[in-house]
Amino acid sequence: MALTWGFLRRTLFGVSLENIDQLWINFPGDSTEAQRHLKQISFTFINGCNAAIELGNTDVLVSQLEAIQPNLRGFAYEGAGMGLALLDYLSPWGENRLENFINTAGAKYSHLVHIGVGFAIVGLKRGIKKSLAPLDPLQRWLAIDGYGFCLGMNHWQHFVKKAIVPKGLTGYAYRAFDQGLGRAIWFSLSADIIRISELVNSFPLSRQADLWSGIGFASIYAGEVDSDALELLKKSSGKNQLDLAQGGAMAVKCRHVAGNQTSYTALASSVLCGMPIEAVVKVVDTTSLGLPFDTEAWFENPAYEVWRQRIQFQFNNLLVQNAERVLVDISNNGVRC
Repeated sequence: MALTWGFLRRTLFGVSLENIDQLWINFPGDSTEAQRHLKQISFTFINGCNAAIELGNTDVLVSQLEAIQPNLRGFAYEGAGMGLALLDYLSPWGENRLENFINTAGAKYSHLVHIGVGFAIVGLKRGIKKSLAPLDPLQRWLAIDGYGFCLGMNHWQHFVKKAIVPKGLTGYAYRAFDQGLGRAIWFSLSADIIRISELVNSFPLSRQADLWSGIGFASIYAGEVDSDALELLKKSSGKNQLDLAQGGAMAVKCRHVAGNQTSYTALASSVLCGMPIEAVVKVVDTTSLGLPFDTEAWFENPAYEVWRQRIQFQFNNLLVQNAERVLVDISNNGVRC
């Protein structure tokens, strides 16, 4: 009976893989290896979502997620976040499948699981503040990141090409939305650095920093491009290089916690963050200590933004130290400017 009910849930609320193929047809650019990789990520996400809708928070679900190859597994967990959130939102009995999942099997992927919740918010047109309130104070904004990614991918012409902001988006949600939209830009333009830079520069200046942060996360977690492309990405971010590095640092931390970092993670960490994986993780961890508790004004100035600013401050210190080291080397070698 449980299997029958699960199959019915999947039939009613599951996402068709055919929709993903149609989605990518609407994006600019030719088919490339990068695009094929990013499409595979999309399929992995949908499979994770559909599995969660059918199986709920069960050992069978976890077994299926763990069977995914490590490099893609996080995206399956992200999809499961969407599926379990949908079940909770639709359940008349107030079940907490999502919360229980995050506290158990999904703990190593909690960042990605929270992003998946944003897709459920879009799908059911739920109120944003009401949806975020019960979530973890530090990670709740990742749901709006997922919300921005979902709208950017599914309504590309409206939210990306025309740079329109959803109605009713207020407070810090406005910024978290753009962080997710930045990830959608990386995916929809298939990691084409030149096109990405041109598109971001077409947005209002006030939105570009958060877009670059999202691009930084996607470029490291989803990848995968070569070292020349990463160098070009870093150069293209210009004065938003710290935002790019901060987003990338979050991605490095996510892969480290899950234990699925790859040689590409190490390469991208070195180029975009200027340090190896272990050093980046230390920056992310130490800056998360002693964050202020969110007050009644949590929707306007959350601890999550304080954390992001601290990470950027640490990377800025690194740039200053490197510049000073170069000047010392020049001086010691007797070179005059």
